[in-house]
Amino acid sequence: MTVGVDVYTTFPHAGDASTHFRRTTTDTIRWSEAAGAVGLSLSGGHDVPDPWVGAQYVLERSETLVPLIATDAADLHPLATARKIAALAAVYGRRVDLDLVATEHPGELRALGIFLDHHQRHDRLAEYGQVIAALLSPGGVHTYRGNYYEISGARVHPALADGCAPRLFVTGSSPAATSAGRVLGAIRISDAPALDGAAPDAQRPHGGGLRLGLIARETAAQAWREAHRRHPGGAEPDSVFWAHPQQTPAARCPYLVGSAADVAQALARYVDLGLEVLVLGPVHDEDDLQAAIGALRLAERLAAGRSAAPMRGWSVDPLPGHHATGPLRATPVDK
Repeated sequence: MTVGVDVYTTFPHAGDASTHFRRTTTDTIRWSEAAGAVGLSLSGGHDVPDPWVGAQYVLERSETLVPLIATDAADLHPLATARKIAALAAVYGRRVDLDLVATEHPGELRALGIFLDHHQRHDRLAEYGQVIAALLSPGGVHTYRGNYYEISGARVHPALADGCAPRLFVTGSSPAATSAGRVLGAIRISDAPALDGAAPDAQRPHGGGLRLGLIARETAAQAWREAHRRHPGGAEPDSVFWAHPQQTPAARCPYLVGSAADVAQALARYVDLGLEVLVLGPVHDEDDLQAAIGALRLAERLAAGRSAAPMRGWSVDPLPGHHATGPLRATPVDK
């Protein structure tokens, strides 16, 4: 059995537009490509640099990395998003992936004047992804009428280059996010749950994608010293799973901390449960990234040696293209 987890590292968070940030960003791109990562994840909150600008920087500074761009339906019209994807493909001959997000941040919702509830925002997000996929499909789409979007005579020019269709992701762990992911045939990304003591259903990665940091060292003591140096505060748990960094602006995701062997054993459980994509939390330096990737590859070997094939997350509907299904009640109009 072949087991393989796609890794997206995390684009650095910028405290300011300093030379240090630019150097760190360039280093992270270089380290990620050397480590064999698929790409870099670029978050889209209002407190981080514009992810589309960051994506262009990644494309310019690498040969193979795929930017995973967080995109909120509130920030860009789907036609504008589709045009950006096609333009980047035309200039660089490479794809970018989309991480579709419906923000829950009250300040951002107020700033944008958004008064939709949680379920409505995810219904709109699913429709948003459908329109983008339709616009990027061969021949494009001229007219679409839904609950949240209506376009007429829309066209993406130049057309999307062959082989550059984006991979779609939906971030979130709620039923509404699950529904949006199913409608789009997308991989859902959520923060990794603690496996110890969790019920079997709660243990599943819910679509195959997890956001998780890794600090793996020769010994657990070395790993925890580094963990507390990076993320002060937070009690040290009895297991390798550490939720504290999820609440810190520097990480925004939980971590596995411990010896390389212990971290790999924990990761192997996620692989057994269907982990397909790992969005790796921020790394400190190249050695840190190499240690994390080494623990992941060891986990893959451990999982590959087990008798049962891994579950591949939740089943999803095929990408519906022009037809809105599920919770959407859109009625697209033929060209």
